[in-house]
Amino acid sequence: MGGLKLQSGNGIRNGKEYLEGLRDDRDVWIHGEKVADVTAHAGLCRGAQTLASFMDKQFDPRLSELITYEEGDTRFATSYMIPRSREDIIKRGDSFYEWATWSNGMFGRTPDYKNASVMAFAAGAEFLAEGRPEFVQNMRNYYEYIKTNDKVLTHTLVNPTFNFAQAKEGKYDEKVALQVVRETDEGIVVNGARLLATLGPHADEIEVFPSTLLQASEENIPFAFAFALPANTQGIRMICRDSYDHGKSSYDAPLASRFEEMDAVVIFNNVLVPWERVFMYRDPLLCNRAFAETNAVIHMMHQVVCGKLAKAEFIVGLLCALTSGLAQLQHSPVSS
Repeated sequence: MGGLKLQSGNGIRNGKEYLEGLRDDRDVWIHGEKVADVTAHAGLCRGAQTLASFMDKQFDPRLSELITYEEGDTRFATSYMIPRSREDIIKRGDSFYEWATWSNGMFGRTPDYKNASVMAFAAGAEFLAEGRPEFVQNMRNYYEYIKTNDKVLTHTLVNPTFNFAQAKEGKYDEKVALQVVRETDEGIVVNGARLLATLGPHADEIEVFPSTLLQASEENIPFAFAFALPANTQGIRMICRDSYDHGKSSYDAPLASRFEEMDAVVIFNNVLVPWERVFMYRDPLLCNRAFAETNAVIHMMHQVVCGKLAKAEFIVGLLCALTSGLAQLQHSPVSS
């Protein structure tokens, strides 16, 4: 098992580069039909274009110092920056908030959300050595890969519920839940479904990390893992919910026409995960501790809170505008 051998990029990407990356052979379905190109499909294209416009802002001289940072001669998204001081935390929060203001907090799964997660796991990678020592370098290599290539990530955390009583006991069923079905020299083979990949069709990579709490039992070992794969990996299928973007103008549908960040169920049909992309495996208790002990949940919630602040300000401003307009209405008495 060697390190992740993936080519480094040049840091931040622009919108055109992002959209070009989505034009691949990914297996996406919506409304019962296979999508040929997520950047051209009527229910998906405007969400992709919005995100592309956000990526372009990384090159805006007025914003660059806030939403990106320099390392060597290369600029990266601020959300990838490992904070080492109070000032770094403030810079990250300001960047999260700035990204959120572009959609008034309505585009919740901008790339900085999952960037924060992978950054935290990379910063706390020594934790993964409790599983296998090589997983530490796997995570660090993956972090460098997505940082230098400015990849957009989605994630899946929840197994579909086949039996509520079984799920309540912290167990999963082999009929539907994503699980390891065998090992090979190249990696692990997984089969089953996961919920719910927000931004799935618009993402470059899928982060598949520990689900809800697992009991430390032999029967749960096949469900204990963490890995990441390109969205167009053979055997991965995304089944989208109905789109909220019905083709209306931005005047008639100001939110749905701009901020459709599609959700999808992800089906893994005997998918090979190379060992170099595996970060946790066969240790339910380690999986249960991962988000807390790497501080990933804290950094992810930092992004969420900043986004919710922007959304709250938008809603308050909207309500103030409505009440101001109502106060100016002239009501005439109704004649009898």
